[in-house]
Amino acid sequence: MTHKILFVVAHPDDESLWIGGILNFLSNREEVEPYVLCATGRHHPERYKEFESVMNLIGIDNWYVADEDIPERGGIPLNEFPKSFVNGLESLELNPEIHTSYRLRTSYS
Repeated sequence: MTHKILFVVAHPDDESLWIGGILNFLSNREEVEPYVLCATGRHHPERYKEFESVMNLIGIDNWYVADEDIPERGGIPLNEFPKSFVNGLESLELNPEIHTSYRLRTSYS
């Protein structure tokens, strides 16, 4: 049985900063199929390309980057996130068994 695991990150580069090691590990496991949903960044060409490159490098085939713009600073709510999340799940054709992310009110500084 293959276990599908969805990782949700706020914006491109979080996949490398916070979960890059575990994604790399899981991408080499036969019993796990990792998925990554990025909440922002589809319309930021450079960041989108970097995200895509990381997914290709570590062998993650199942990923989605949402339409919401990357906030210019912290503390700006992602108003479209619920819609983006559902769109991502639909695009990935996924009903996750496990969902992991980091705390909603996390400070990076």
